[in-house]
Amino acid sequence: ATTSCELTSAPEQEPSLARSDSSKSSCGSAINSDRTSLSSDEELSASQQQDSTAGNDDCASTSTPADGVCSSEKVKAYLAKDGLKRAEFKGDLGKGGFGNVELVAISLPDGTVLEAARKVLLQRTNSSMDELCDALQRELDGLAAAEGCQYAVQCLGFRMPTAEGEPAELLLSYADGGSVEDFLTKMGSGLYQDIYERSRPRRTGKNKDKYELLPYPGSTLTDEADMRGMLLAMMHTIKHMNSRGYVHFDLKPANLLFDTAPDGSKVFRVCDFNFATKLDSNGHVGSAPGGTRAFCAWEVYCQLQGDTPKYPITKAADIASAGLVLADAAGLHCLGGGTTAYLRMERDLPRRTPPALKELIEWMVAEDPAARPTPDQVLAHRWMTEQ
Repeated sequence: ATTSCELTSAPEQEPSLARSDSSKSSCGSAINSDRTSLSSDEELSASQQQDSTAGNDDCASTSTPADGVCSSEKVKAYLAKDGLKRAEFKGDLGKGGFGNVELVAISLPDGTVLEAARKVLLQRTNSSMDELCDALQRELDGLAAAEGCQYAVQCLGFRMPTAEGEPAELLLSYADGGSVEDFLTKMGSGLYQDIYERSRPRRTGKNKDKYELLPYPGSTLTDEADMRGMLLAMMHTIKHMNSRGYVHFDLKPANLLFDTAPDGSKVFRVCDFNFATKLDSNGHVGSAPGGTRAFCAWEVYCQLQGDTPKYPITKAADIASAGLVLADAAGLHCLGGGTTAYLRMERDLPRRTPPALKELIEWMVAEDPAARPTPDQVLAHRWMTEQ
């Protein structure tokens, strides 16, 4: 397909923490007043009613904390008020440019202990406390858009900094399986190691370059049941956020966590809402706040490269990102060029990719956002239903 932007190799862009004055909030504010708040039973009921009408995505949970949503209002209130104060450090979960994530344990009033994730956002060099507050507020807005969705990490509490140099903190629901990124990397490296140890025979004749060496034995790198679980979580989260006028803008394997259910299956949850952005009245976003190029929709990729996108940026950007996550899990994670080369049409999906899965991925990553499926169409696709 032809495009309006000429792509050049460029370093990953880091969006500024600063936002426009019109969207900036006070450092001491809670979640913006036009968003769903964690503090009121009435607002929670209104949120659930909105999910059942506007969203209608079976995403809200009223069962147990294992579903990713605290079912007890008293526990939620306790965590929002005292969770961060009473959190006991248990270990590091990850570090990044914005700060770090830690595993913590919190003793509840009934004597039980809850494991949670504490995300610590640090003030960057040459930045202000207001910019740090603004970054936290953006993430709170995104978390509020995903509130009540059992397929999304939930906000349990937060703390705004009150002085220069102090960190901002988020208390989040915890998924003990880790990230899909780590899972795929570990699995891929193990497969390659097995190939080298077994001295797997390679083609040497004139057709030796005809077939790409695939390190995995089956049709996909990742089990298709797990891939369907990933897609289920992403589609329900997208639908839930879209019903509240928001786009995630950073769906990728590193932002997809999982728990292991008693039967051994994986339950996936979307995390990291710091790029979440509200759509305008036309359903567009003037410019994406950032993203990871290897998992961006084509129009967002062009913008991050400094070119003019051929198409407007809409909520369909998340659909394309989810399609690239699926392509990565299907096999591109451990193959030359990866999802970036696939997005730029410099390579195809692995040759053993099941036809129905290939059809779905190609539909989701279509260059024209208007040509991409809706979350409901993705969930109804034959690859999702042919289990």
